[in-house]
Amino acid sequence: MRPPLRVPASRLVPGQLVLDREAARYVARVHRRRSGDRLLLFDPEARVEADATVTELGREVRVEVAAPRPTSGPGALPVTVLQALGKGDKLSRVVRDATTLGAARVFAIRTARSVLDGAERAPRRQERWRSVAVQAARQCGRGDLPELGGPWPLDEALERAVSDPGVRIGLDPGGGPLLPALAAWRPPLPLVLAVGPEGGFTAEELERLRSRGFSLARLGAY
Repeated sequence: MRPPLRVPASRLVPGQLVLDREAARYVARVHRRRSGDRLLLFDPEARVEADATVTELGREVRVEVAAPRPTSGPGALPVTVLQALGKGDKLSRVVRDATTLGAARVFAIRTARSVLDGAERAPRRQERWRSVAVQAARQCGRGDLPELGGPWPLDEALERAVSDPGVRIGLDPGGGPLLPALAAWRPPLPLVLAVGPEGGFTAEELERLRSRGFSLARLGAY
């Protein structure tokens, strides 16, 4: 028997529920579920899930929802990603991957070399990032969503992200190897990872990171 399809939903309560347009399309057209098929609805913001059964497929997709329970999916790790704005859909891809890997927070930052594409200036960018995070959580089985914020100037992002003691790493080609820098990190100790734009952080920005306790590390050769 195939496992129930995971479908994001909100305000889960026992009884009949009409799925929203995106969820209905996912159930009826993408996966071609039929009346009587089982679903697993999950609300990643409330961190609950519920078994459900498809009862009607037509202009609307209706399901019968059982009693909600705490999510069985994995939760977040104490990891914050500070990602500089970049070209195209870079931020969306970072949000997707960070959600899949279990990051607790993803903050967009504006740096001296950031590329401010129209997509990143659009007023609905946070809504777009949340949608990407929800779909990533559905695919990987995660039961919650990362906190999404920004874009903020680097100093403001550091004020929001750096408070508790922990490991802080800024990626830079001139830094040391990444693995030794990560060796001191073990959950529940917080980890803050700062990633620059395509052109990297400026010398001044790197100094600001160091002043906040960041060590610099590079990807690539040990």
